[in-house]
Amino acid sequence: MTVGMWYSCGLRTDGTVACWGYDGGLAEPPEGTFSAVGAGRRHVCGLRTDGTVACWESAPVVTTPSGVRPVTGADPGSCRPLGVHNEPTAGFPLPAWAVSAHGTVRVAVLFLDFPDATASHTTQREAEIGLPIAEEYLEASSYGNLDVEFVPLHRWLRADRNRFDPTEGHPAELQNAVADMTVRLADDDFDFTGFDAVMIVMPSSHFGGGDAGRAVETEEGPLAGITRVNLFPVEDRPRDPVQWGRVAAHELIHNFGLVDYYAIGDSHQLPDPPEGEIWIDSAFGPMGLGVRILADPRDPRLAHLVRFPNGTTSTQFTPALGAWEMLAWSRWQLGWLDATQIRCVTEPTETIDLSPIADPGEGIAMAAVPLSDTEVLVIESRRRTGYDAGWRFRWSNGASTTLPGLPTEGVLVYTVEAARVSGLLPLKVVGDTGNGRVDAYPILTVGDSVTLRGYTIMLDSAGEEIHTVTITRPVEEDAEAADTDTTEAEADATEIIEDDAGAEDSAEGT
Repeated sequence: MTVGMWYSCGLRTDGTVACWGYDGGLAEPPEGTFSAVGAGRRHVCGLRTDGTVACWESAPVVTTPSGVRPVTGADPGSCRPLGVHNEPTAGFPLPAWAVSAHGTVRVAVLFLDFPDATASHTTQREAEIGLPIAEEYLEASSYGNLDVEFVPLHRWLRADRNRFDPTEGHPAELQNAVADMTVRLADDDFDFTGFDAVMIVMPSSHFGGGDAGRAVETEEGPLAGITRVNLFPVEDRPRDPVQWGRVAAHELIHNFGLVDYYAIGDSHQLPDPPEGEIWIDSAFGPMGLGVRILADPRDPRLAHLVRFPNGTTSTQFTPALGAWEMLAWSRWQLGWLDATQIRCVTEPTETIDLSPIADPGEGIAMAAVPLSDTEVLVIESRRRTGYDAGWRFRWSNGASTTLPGLPTEGVLVYTVEAARVSGLLPLKVVGDTGNGRVDAYPILTVGDSVTLRGYTIMLDSAGEEIHTVTITRPVEEDAEAADTDTTEAEADATEIIEDDAGAEDSAEGT
């Protein structure tokens, strides 16, 4: 039912519309069946079951305006669970302090080294191995909604203390102290007016990983977002600078309000692998959703061709698979997907054509099933396109490769617990029993299905651009079956466990 200023309207069980109340200013509802109806101050609009829109008031019924793409299925709001007020969680809305992920985002880039960890290379070289990669990734992932502008101060700012040592005190306090010190060193030479965030980059010859904070004070006023790249000491002696663009993108996404999806702590430690096998980290997107599988160290899925400057090549193997296209859920949180691209499933059976998340166009990018007030089941299509095709990497000696990406095309199914924060597994691949492993790569291919809480997701077919899935729920659910997670595509699943530094080392330190 919907309520206007002087009247109310609702849907009958046969899909027709009935309105009642003051009848002097409202036209009779049109004939036909509707799936939704909503009232404004002096008018009513309804979504017909054929997908067109009709509106009426005291004037005649109007037709659907040109260019309108009606939302199909249930109201996507049913699949937008709330998080914790003004805290970064996997839910909606994003915190009020988050940097907007739309339009031009200006990021001041400062370079910092230490008396006992000095950079022997220029800030220009440091910038070249990170900033273009981060910019390209963020702008491509946003479907054109975001324009990142990095503005570097090209000189090494020398800290007034030796390098950051996590054993000296609480890490967060020390990291904030580093940020405040860096801004203070730069304030005389840099005008922070008009910037949205600050990125502090330390020499990748000495440090790796990164973190993100909420605010930093400058002489021109506070800035809401701060990221620190190359934060943690990695070696006793200097190394060649290492590519860090993916870390920078990850930390800036934190400034936009998203959380880490991986587990923090030792709860997901795995046993030693059987002889002749290794654990393979398999990640989806930049925020740490992932699993681990056992594989032969020379599994063909792990192979990548390294090209050297002298023209020779070498096939090498990496213990990681990175499908780096950002998850549909992340893009919806950031506002890069709109309601017309989300199918919220509430019927007992629905068949949906999913477009690839790398480039969904105007198609359906994500199907979602509300499981509770805070939990949602998500289905998305993954293809070997965009960043799912692999991650380009270049070493300081000029050698280059494309690290393995998505080994199998199909659909990814995961759950979202909207109220959870970083490190508490807000997202989990379906089938994950929490023990940190799966027996097979967690992508459903044609004919595969997975069942969670009574809902079964089947990948029916795969066209050139579309994956067709059917989501079913028995009308009369067996209580025991509804609480049991099963899968035909895999035995169980795991979460990838890594901090930001470990994530970068595993994928970029090959």
